[in-house]
Amino acid sequence: MNKQSKYTNAQLELKRVLGEQQTVSVTKLLKLLNSLNVSLDAEKNETSETTYLKGEIRARDKKLKLLNEQIKRLKNK
Repeated sequence: MNKQSKYTNAQLELKRVLGEQQTVSVTKLLKLLNSLNVSLDAEKNETSETTYLKGEIRARDKKLKLLNEQIKRLKNK
């Protein structure tokens, strides 16, 4: 299961549970919040969010670097 669908599924499940005002186990709630990158611990939340964003930035930078290299190769042909 890819990350986007896991996030979307967690989001839908949380909306459903809250909308129907169902009782949810702490374990299930923590799993849902974790899937949504939400932490109840402010210090941990900032750290995990920062780590996540740094990873996303690194991935974007790698893609940009590869695209720039491809453009240079195409211009040199």
